[in-house]
Amino acid sequence: MTLSRTLRSEPATFVGYCYLEDWARAVDPSRPVLAAPLIEPGRTSCGMRQDRLVVACMQLAERNAVIYCRVSAGSVARLHGEPVAPDWRNVHSAWRSLWEEVASFLSEQGLTAHRATVSIPEDLILLDGRAGFLRVDPEASVFRRVDGAPETASAL
Repeated sequence: MTLSRTLRSEPATFVGYCYLEDWARAVDPSRPVLAAPLIEPGRTSCGMRQDRLVVACMQLAERNAVIYCRVSAGSVARLHGEPVAPDWRNVHSAWRSLWEEVASFLSEQGLTAHRATVSIPEDLILLDGRAGFLRVDPEASVFRRVDGAPETASAL
């Protein structure tokens, strides 16, 4: 099966998961899994822009649906493309560690992730998710795994 034949001409339905763990249980391991670290640029006004740094995990599911979970590492304010906040390097460091942890998690789940994503309609607002097995260490500016059972929606 090719990705190009998966999407039909009608608009896709985007189904967001609040927790990466729940998303991983919902995916079909026989279909391609797409995962990538992304910078989502915000709208620019007078040269200012707020970029969000996320890790997006998606799968083109049956019936023209896209199931996804997006985990944010933070945001970076930019003036004419240049970071203006003094902590922007910390946010980038956390984002890189988030990507490494998510990629490792997907591999542990037996999922082969292709470093890619699905383009979404411009006016679509996507759900923000989280990884219940990760917590940010603000002093080290990295995401770290936590011991014990992860927090997930299915555990509630």
